[in-house]
Amino acid sequence: MDRTAMSPATTATSFAAMTTPFVQAASCADLWSTSTIVTRGAGRNSTSVTLPILVSDTTNPRFAACRPPGMNKTAPEDHLTFSPAVCPSGWTGYQLSLKSTALSALQPSTSVSLYTFTTAQCCAPGFTPGWSGAPGYPDDLPSSVSNRISPACWKVPPRTLPSSTATTTRSDEVAPTADAAGIPRVHKAWQIMWAPTDASTLSPPPPQICSTSGWGMASWVPSDPPPTQTCQPSESGPSWDSLIILVAVPPAVCFILIVACCFFCCRRWRRKRRATRVGMGQAQMQTQEKGRETSYAKTTTGNGAVGAAAT
Repeated sequence: MDRTAMSPATTATSFAAMTTPFVQAASCADLWSTSTIVTRGAGRNSTSVTLPILVSDTTNPRFAACRPPGMNKTAPEDHLTFSPAVCPSGWTGYQLSLKSTALSALQPSTSVSLYTFTTAQCCAPGFTPGWSGAPGYPDDLPSSVSNRISPACWKVPPRTLPSSTATTTRSDEVAPTADAAGIPRVHKAWQIMWAPTDASTLSPPPPQICSTSGWGMASWVPSDPPPTQTCQPSESGPSWDSLIILVAVPPAVCFILIVACCFFCCRRWRRKRRATRVGMGQAQMQTQEKGRETSYAKTTTGNGAVGAAAT
């Protein structure tokens, strides 16, 4: 039943490869353990509430058969990361994005060089990486479990939760009727990566992601044909929009600054000239006033002298 080709990764990583879709046994869908989370809610008067969730039971001995062959050669912290790889059969790859990093970050023994690869998060059928909410559960539920499960894939129950304050104990028992109880399920996303040179070794061939800005593709099912997309060489460098912005914006900003400086300088010069004119006018008026006072004083003195002589 397993038609997956597994081999050590030939890329810059040390992850196990999964070059064809791995087929999980049907019994793997029932391996869950009941766990609890404690949330405080929102608001000043919020209280702690204990809520049950179902977590993929990766510690169950039966779960070993649900992993692709060769997993024992992978580092424990990377046990759900594969490269080069495609998602398991029936699973959906989400958040496909192109990333670039220094090769020395993946292999410290190598020299520093740029390594470009595509990443995606694989979720089981019915699961998505987004949390759309569930009756009786807070909106920030993903943040409450992010320290244990990240990245996470969620399945929202279709029915309401009987009691939002229910408390359960952790168990390794299978819970096939969890959806009927209204308890959300969560499992850690299987992360896959591949370099452009790995695409020819993967079956089915993955879509080609051209831009490192945002998500190149929201989702992709390996059974669906990849969209026809060809990356142009120019897209690996700066885009035309960025180039236009870099060329046009600085001169425009400089022009605006120069115009603003000229405007304020002219305005200041006009105010200064107006103040100078006002000062000169006031000085001239004061001079004329003093001249009138002097002339009046002379006239008064002269009239007094004439009157004295006549007497």
